[in-house]
Amino acid sequence: MKKLILSILLIILVAHNNFGQFSATFFILSADQDAVSGQLYVQDHLYRMDFHQGGEESIIIIDTKEAKSTILIPAMNMYIENALASDEISNLDPFRLHDYYMSQDLAKDSGYELIEGYNCILYKTTDEDGNELTEWFSEDLNFPIKIEGNLNGGDFLMELKEINESKPEPSIFKVPDDFIPMNNNK
Repeated sequence: MKKLILSILLIILVAHNNFGQFSATFFILSADQDAVSGQLYVQDHLYRMDFHQGGEESIIIIDTKEAKSTILIPAMNMYIENALASDEISNLDPFRLHDYYMSQDLAKDSGYELIEGYNCILYKTTDEDGNELTEWFSEDLNFPIKIEGNLNGGDFLMELKEINESKPEPSIFKVPDDFIPMNNNK
C-alpha cells in the first residue's frame, strides 16, 4: 500500500503544462513513508522520474499535454498507461497543488528566496481543510524547486538538487520498443 501511495504521488509530481528543460536529483521525505530519491528529467510538457524503491527500479513518464502517465516496470519489460484527471490530481499531489491553489487565490506570495542558485518566489498556502504548504517556485524553470508542508495530516519535504539546465534526450520520454502493455486505460 505504501508503494502504491508513493507511486501515485510521484506520478502526478508537476502541475504546469509547459516546463523548462532540465534534469535534477529529487528527494522526497515523508513521515509515513520511506525516503525516496532519484533523477528527474523535464522537457516542455513531459517529465520523467527514475528511482529505486524496495530494491526495484521504477520509471514514471508524465505527459501533461496528453494528460497521461506511463509507469515502466523494467524488471518485467512492461508498462502501464493511465489517463490523468487534472481536478483529482490537484488535490492529491503537492507539486500540482501550485496551480490549484493559484486558481483558487489561496497561494500568497511571501517574497523571494534563493534556492539551489535560483531566485524563487516563496508561496505560503493554507486551504479550507487545514493543509499547509510552503513552496519555492522558480520562474526560470517554471517548476517548484522545494515544497514542504502538511497534507492530509502528514508532513513531507520534496526538494530538487544538482539542477542541470541541459536538454534531456527526447527518447527517454518514450516507452522502449521491447516493453509490452500491462493494461490499456487510455
